[in-house]
Amino acid sequence: MKMILKNRLLSGLTLSVVLLAAALPGWAQAATGKPAYLQGMQTVAAGGTTSESVTPAKIDGLKQLGNRRLRIINVDRGTLQAIEADGKATVNWPVQLTYPLKVCKQNGFVPHIVIGHYLPAQLAAGGRKGGPPTSWAQYDRFIDAYLNYVVVEQGFKETEWEVGNEMNIVTENWMATQTPAASTDEAGFNAYAILYSHVAKDIDNFRRQHPGTIMRVGGPAEAEDVHLPPPQDWTTRLIRYTAANHLPIDYVSFHAYGNAATGATYGELINEIRKEINENHSSATIFVTEWGPSYDNKPGLNYDPIAGAFALDFAAKMALFAVHDTMFLSLSQLPNNDWPAYYKLDGSPSHPMLALLAIAGLKGDPIPCVGTAGGSCVAVKDSTGDVDVVFWNYDWTNEKFPSRMPNKGPQKQTFTLTGSGLSDSYDLASGKMNSAAWQGGGSTSNFARGNGSNLSLSVVMPYGNYGEVQLKPH
Repeated sequence: MKMILKNRLLSGLTLSVVLLAAALPGWAQAATGKPAYLQGMQTVAAGGTTSESVTPAKIDGLKQLGNRRLRIINVDRGTLQAIEADGKATVNWPVQLTYPLKVCKQNGFVPHIVIGHYLPAQLAAGGRKGGPPTSWAQYDRFIDAYLNYVVVEQGFKETEWEVGNEMNIVTENWMATQTPAASTDEAGFNAYAILYSHVAKDIDNFRRQHPGTIMRVGGPAEAEDVHLPPPQDWTTRLIRYTAANHLPIDYVSFHAYGNAATGATYGELINEIRKEINENHSSATIFVTEWGPSYDNKPGLNYDPIAGAFALDFAAKMALFAVHDTMFLSLSQLPNNDWPAYYKLDGSPSHPMLALLAIAGLKGDPIPCVGTAGGSCVAVKDSTGDVDVVFWNYDWTNEKFPSRMPNKGPQKQTFTLTGSGLSDSYDLASGKMNSAAWQGGGSTSNFARGNGSNLSLSVVMPYGNYGEVQLKPH
């Protein structure tokens, strides 16, 4: 199954990206003091991270996107060596943890650590997946040792802890004594809920004992391919469970991939999560702790231009949904698959990274911008009067990310900007299509025309493409 392989093989830094506040009617605007449309997207995830996959150029790219977090995964199997007679845990911290923590220290990233992903062998009862632990008291000591190492010994004043990873996939639920019949099986969620209860209480006790530290805990990291309609989904269930049992939960998390569901479907899920948060008087926020165009690791679409168009539309949709904590799957492409990544095997940026860097580079005052059917755009006007526009013609609202590129011909897209102080005509100063130099497909003079309060430009572009233009008053 796809997710099992991912958990075992993920070996590059993975990360979250920018939230784009698209200048469309009713959409969130860019945060004050941030690059236009950049909400400070948050995260890198890591599993089996090696120094070879992290280069200064990649870190610089993350910083341009406003990266804040490093998601660290696959780090609790093989770590516990023994529980001594005095109750002290003897732990061997793996490079999959120590190296990402080093990256965090060097770059000011907050560690977002997936804990409870695996059960240490020393506490496994045997059987199907080894769980639940043979001794919860000893498991709690293991968690305490983990927290002490990261927060006290390594000196991180701000950390985040995500309990488990995709345990709604029945084969991933190591806590269940028997394989759950399905994701809807109450026994599967209840088994996870017990794990969450222990880890959340351990973290809450630890942070009370260490004032001055910021420690957030959440879950359930629901897998994208088995999302259930609320109220059966694990995200809304966890909100209700923690409220009923007076357990700490700082965020509720799920994974989102373009090929798993449409943007509208994820929007409905987010609305239901917020409804549960409000009805249960919870203070939890919403995290998307994995996202990308496609979780399928075979097609090249994760690296084709349409992946960049999807990244822009995903960020726009999340801004529309007011979700500002999202984590792109990978920093570096793996040699044995094509899961989403910001950088390819040769070290060059992929289309998702290039497209998001285009947004990160926008400087100026936001201008409302709308496209014709299937097209979207964001725009700014700077102090010199120049106008910059980033645009794309892929709409995730009701169309999943494709498993193969559709046979669609070039389309004419018209993008209209509105606002005061716009000139009647603009020349094309520079342009790119899919991050390659582009001359606009014709004359660069009078490339866009307006009437002082609106401005329109038309572009003929293939389906699933993205571009950017800089316009100067004629």
